[in-house]
Amino acid sequence: MATILTGYSNANAWTQDELRHEATLKQMQTDNQSIKVKHSVKGNDVYVECYIPDFHFINKGETARKNSEGYIQLSLNGQRIDNIYTAAFIVRGLPAGKHELKIALVKNEERAYGVEKTIEITI
Repeated sequence: MATILTGYSNANAWTQDELRHEATLKQMQTDNQSIKVKHSVKGNDVYVECYIPDFHFINKGETARKNSEGYIQLSLNGQRIDNIYTAAFIVRGLPAGKHELKIALVKNEERAYGVEKTIEITI
């Protein structure tokens, strides 16, 4: 698979880091990278476990140095609520009703890999 990138001037040229990110994104999509999610509701809390093959979580404050490293960007009902640095976590204190929880894989500078999973939850 070949990618051809062109720019009209140096200001439009892609950096090496951007090129690596684009290649990683395409590889993850080609490999059908997916997020498998198990969740359970206990009262107003949701316990979430993610299985993401070949993905490695970085520690908060670290920079992802390799492809397939990063963290989860978590959104609730279309609004971003937190960055998660582990495969298992708890969302506490949700009000009664239906909710949509989106889990998206992210590298550095909040650049998404294009791999995400949305689950519906009822409290």
